[in-house]
Amino acid sequence: MEKLPQQWSPAQKEELQLQAISALSTVAPLCLSDYFSNQISTHMLLYVEWCLGTAEYKGEGNSFYGNGGRGTKRAQLRLSVRFLRSIASTGDEEVMENLVEQGCVNTLIAVMRQYTVSGEGYALDDHDLSIMCDSLVTLSSLCESNVHNKGLFGTEGVEVLVHFLNIEPKTVSGGLGYGKLIVCVIESIWCCIVGSLATENHFLQKEGTYLLLDQMVKNQGGLSNLILGSLLDLMENPRTKAHVMAWRSPVDHRNAASFLISLWRSQEIEMGVIRDQHNIIGDIHRPLIGGIQNDQGVRSLQRSDCPSPAIMDVSENLRAKIYAMFGRIGFSDIVGLRPEDKITLVVIEEYLDLKVGEVWVEIIRELEKDGIEPTEEDRNVLEMISRVAQHRAAALQIRQLEVLENNEHQLSQEEEELYMEMRENRKQSEAAYKHWLDFIERTSDHNKLIAAKLHQDDSINASRLQSYRREQKTYHRTDIPKLNTTVFCGERVTIESTPLNLIYRPTEVTKTTQFA
Repeated sequence: MEKLPQQWSPAQKEELQLQAISALSTVAPLCLSDYFSNQISTHMLLYVEWCLGTAEYKGEGNSFYGNGGRGTKRAQLRLSVRFLRSIASTGDEEVMENLVEQGCVNTLIAVMRQYTVSGEGYALDDHDLSIMCDSLVTLSSLCESNVHNKGLFGTEGVEVLVHFLNIEPKTVSGGLGYGKLIVCVIESIWCCIVGSLATENHFLQKEGTYLLLDQMVKNQGGLSNLILGSLLDLMENPRTKAHVMAWRSPVDHRNAASFLISLWRSQEIEMGVIRDQHNIIGDIHRPLIGGIQNDQGVRSLQRSDCPSPAIMDVSENLRAKIYAMFGRIGFSDIVGLRPEDKITLVVIEEYLDLKVGEVWVEIIRELEKDGIEPTEEDRNVLEMISRVAQHRAAALQIRQLEVLENNEHQLSQEEEELYMEMRENRKQSEAAYKHWLDFIERTSDHNKLIAAKLHQDDSINASRLQSYRREQKTYHRTDIPKLNTTVFCGERVTIESTPLNLIYRPTEVTKTTQFA
């Protein structure tokens, strides 16, 4: 009996297809020649477009690779996008160019756009998060070093990223995947937007700078370094500074300068930098060195495999990026700073000079540790550099004390002005109370009223320069005699005139107007 050929069920066919795509994600980056000869990029992009299309397809979703795709094409889309991320991660220029020519940028933007049109109550699960993150990583790889590709990213890509910055954390994989998504979004902003003037302007128009700063307020832990890096590159656009200066914190309504200064202080607290209660430099020999860096000690010059602690400090905290941000927005004419912010700003302004002095002092200590004796000229130069570094730190400490004294003097002046205002208010209330008592006495004691009236008449007569006119016959009094009230009273004359209708004669123009 002839054996019938093997018949695959729809579920088995789907599982084989998904497994083949998954295998391609691993094998294709290792076989680029076969990848080009078989035009795999064209087939995969067409497959992604089919996944985005409206053609009806109900996935079985009852296998390992089809997890989360029952009744939809989501499993196929997830593995296809993962393949694109895998092949783009090779960094091969020919692969990148081929993907861009096949329309990969627009296709991935369309993949992400489907998550921006979902309803407000729509929640993203782990599979949606995987598709979104893989798409963002692939776009970052394609656009990172190519301005033309950043132009292809365009306004549609900017609007997608802005939407993801506004997304509620609880809607992304129950809140657990929000950090992963935001990291990919910020990386895409850095790679796909920064560097293209038109794309940057549209991002600023969509209030992207405000959203980045809001994210830094929400995530002051690990994302601040990444966000500050993208903002620094974005500050190359001259329009960005106005957006940064106009931003206000959604928590306490501080401006960007005050927030960055508070971030600097929190970094120094974590590092264990010596500061007093007013954030003034506590040790002029170690104005920037923290406790962790100090515990590491001095390394030998023979160890060239890793940078020195003073150099590593630049990349291990945010102080260098905060200093660079203030280099963009300026150190003077900043409004809305508190007294402690002004004191800390003095250190930030001199960060570069202090760091240079710290590196030189570290070099001197490394020479002493290795027992290397410099020449007399070199020794004189190193001693001079060490003294200059200490003098600069001491001068900086004096400037901070002056700022503190000025703030205290200003507070004392404001306090004195407040007391003066309180005294004036007190005097006015006392005068009003005295006037009220005088009024009560005049209304309750007739003799007091007569005396007040005589005093008022004397004051009025003393104020008149021509008193002889009162003796003339044509003088008319303006008051009522023998009246003891202190209010100003006078005689009123009512004149009855001829009625208007007896003397008024309308003109021809008036008649015409009346009868018109």
